[in-house]
Amino acid sequence: MTKCLQTKSMEAYREFADTYDYLMRDAPYQQWLELIEKIIHERSKSTEGKTNGQMKIADLGCGTGTLSILLAEKGFEIWGIDISEDMLAIAQEKLGKLSLPVQRRVRFLQQDMVELKLPVSFDVVFAFCDSLNYVVDEGELSQAFANINNALAPNGFFIFDMLSIKKMQSLGARKHFEVSDDTICIWQNEWDLDNELLTYDVTILTQEYGQMQMYKRVDEYHQQRGYQPELILSLLERNGFELHHTFADFHYDTPLNEAQDRYFWVVRKR
Repeated sequence: MTKCLQTKSMEAYREFADTYDYLMRDAPYQQWLELIEKIIHERSKSTEGKTNGQMKIADLGCGTGTLSILLAEKGFEIWGIDISEDMLAIAQEKLGKLSLPVQRRVRFLQQDMVELKLPVSFDVVFAFCDSLNYVVDEGELSQAFANINNALAPNGFFIFDMLSIKKMQSLGARKHFEVSDDTICIWQNEWDLDNELLTYDVTILTQEYGQMQMYKRVDEYHQQRGYQPELILSLLERNGFELHHTFADFHYDTPLNEAQDRYFWVVRKR
């Protein structure tokens, strides 16, 4: 099973960055991309028809830059923002292999979304792959929403997903592993019902090149909090957003209370 790992702790990614793209190989990038393009189209209606190249988009928790680069290839100006220096180094390496026009459309920036301060305003900000579930403190999540609101242009859109409580409960009951030719990944998950916290103890074994029986071991600890939709709506409204649309599991017509996997929120800056 592929898990999307985003975290506030930079230390948790120093060794993990090298295997991130392997673990994300089955992630629904195309579905996320289609959702972003839908919201960008909505945004263009209130900006006198800005072209792709005139739109400014921010990708929060961009990881190794896959979605940022896909958008740049479609002509959008995109800022990829992540707390991990190592993730961003890989993102920059991937970008450097592409054409100069694509490279010029992307900027990568190291920041924590809880302390986010951006020098320009954005038409659309998105945070996918349940990155906001990794902000486990309600006050810090509220601060992140305030920062994102400040980063948006008037009437700008913010779209994000979060794991549903039901999904987190099911993940918390699992212990599993993945094996490839040179990588072994072992997951041990635990769900704390009282605090609605999901913890992942992850062990990654990566074969050392030139050493057939030698593996480098990396141990990771990650934690996510499950949030009830009513609380999320309250925090968003408190920090200057108005609700545009909610849906579940990539289906624009599925209500949040039927979510099996992910909640999706589309809000607009008031």
